[in-house]
Amino acid sequence: KFSSREGDHPPELAFDGVADTTLPTVQLTQPLANSTVSGITTIVASASDNADLSKVEFFRGGVLLGAGVKTSDGYVLDWDTRSVANGTLTLKARATDTSGNATTSKYQVTVSNGLPPTPPLAGFSSDTSGGVAPVSVNETDTSTGPVERWSWDFGDGSTSRLRVPPAHVYAKPGSYTITLTATNTTASTSTTQTINVTPFDRPNRLPGSTRILLMGNSITGNYCPNATKSLAQQGYTVSLIADLGIGLLSAIPDEVQKIQTYVSNFDPDEIAVEEIGNYDQSNSIDTTVQPASPQFFALWTQRAAQVSSIGLSRGALFWWVDNPPTSAVSSFDAVSGPITTIYHSLHAGSPALQYVDAYYPFGGPVLDQSLRTGDGVHLNAAGAALMSSLVVNAATTRTPDSIAPSAPALTASLDSSNRPVLSWSRSVDSGRSGLVGYKISRNGDPTPYADSVDPAALTFVDNNAPTNSTYSYVVAGYDAAGNQTESNLVSVFVPDNVPPSVPTLSGALNPDNTVGLSWTASTDSGGSGLTGYRIYRDGQSTPYATIAPDTTTYTDAGVNSGTTYTYTVTAFDGVANESQPSNSVSVTTP
Repeated sequence: KFSSREGDHPPELAFDGVADTTLPTVQLTQPLANSTVSGITTIVASASDNADLSKVEFFRGGVLLGAGVKTSDGYVLDWDTRSVANGTLTLKARATDTSGNATTSKYQVTVSNGLPPTPPLAGFSSDTSGGVAPVSVNETDTSTGPVERWSWDFGDGSTSRLRVPPAHVYAKPGSYTITLTATNTTASTSTTQTINVTPFDRPNRLPGSTRILLMGNSITGNYCPNATKSLAQQGYTVSLIADLGIGLLSAIPDEVQKIQTYVSNFDPDEIAVEEIGNYDQSNSIDTTVQPASPQFFALWTQRAAQVSSIGLSRGALFWWVDNPPTSAVSSFDAVSGPITTIYHSLHAGSPALQYVDAYYPFGGPVLDQSLRTGDGVHLNAAGAALMSSLVVNAATTRTPDSIAPSAPALTASLDSSNRPVLSWSRSVDSGRSGLVGYKISRNGDPTPYADSVDPAALTFVDNNAPTNSTYSYVVAGYDAAGNQTESNLVSVFVPDNVPPSVPTLSGALNPDNTVGLSWTASTDSGGSGLTGYRIYRDGQSTPYATIAPDTTTYTDAGVNSGTTYTYTVTAFDGVANESQPSNSVSVTTP
């Protein structure tokens, strides 16, 4: 057969046995119709086809500007408007499929290039500065001056060249820098904003019955009551949501918010969402994109990742349950179709994101209608039982929680009694098993010094830390699955501020008229050890004599006749702690 279509190129010859006469769709989206352009302008168009597109080309009038490059924003080409005279002209995008069918989209723009423009001043605002993952951010361009091109970098490897990019979702915790670069023929300027995404915190999620949330559309209501009953009999706590549009990612504007609400209210350990492959529904994400187009499936991929991130960021295991294929959607729902490919690529990137295959169990490419009711869509009792068993088997063979709690930030100090006091920030456990508590290690000992500290407790006092020693500590937050993360290492020196015991002093006149002193031995419990004694005479603040620690007598030969002398003695340790003075004794020489 021959198929051709008038255009700027000669007809192409095609022979495939079946005539493809379906025209592709194409829509210019940037620059805007009837707008003024200058310098290097970025042209963007969306295009799709029922089969495959061959190319998307851009023209000014009848002059080819070049072929667009396919990106996440659409088909993109940079056009240097300085190569044409100022004035109004027709900008055209033409999409051609592999059968030679072509469609155009065109409107007028005005080229206005004069003196070199002033440099642009990049600027934008975000509707949020961050929050608990997942965080959706909408940016609004506020750049001033003539801007010809916009370049966005979202700090996570994603980019856009649209003036107003679609909402960007940050699924993983972290600090992200959004950069907007505004460019014209004179210069480029950039500006940044930071988005801080924190992990979901489950401080009250203690170990217990596994909580499973089942969500989906009418098919879910058809089989999930069986799955709910079976899981409950095995000891699971199950919540069932059968809500119009859940799983049909492109049709329901508030689907993401609905799912986020259900997940927040139930706080599940596992989530199963029915994936519905009705590709021909209306597109609530971007109404300018045609259903079943490449851009449509790109938006579907983005929405599926966004929905998945709602559960993954809360530490839940997320299941996408394949909707059993029907004749209406089997080509897209098939194991090699674009819808199924989206979900397989999603779960390939995350061990906590799983996929329940109902394609082959329900007949694969040859649909098993014995599992469906007369409408060929809904499941009969046998089909519901099969889907129920697929979901139950998946839920009960779940992947263990491998997400460790966040590391606590540890500090150490001494209280008024010179006891080490540890304080730490609370660990955040975004895994499914829940934070159990904290383990405290001292001086590198692999055996915890203190174990099973209450998860609500964020301080610990070491009542068994002898003085005059240095101690090092690490605190680890751990969950019910045994995952743990250690804090930073801190050290604290416990000084000896305990003086020796007070000696008891006695004194007498020796036969040679010298003064003899003796006292009871002191003890030192502070850890630094008894170092000696000091003898004070007649109330002087300076010691009259210093005596070794193993001596408890002293003879004062430096006395005069007819004089009374008064004495006290103290004990001191290795860090200069000195006891209180002993009792006072007086001796008079003849």
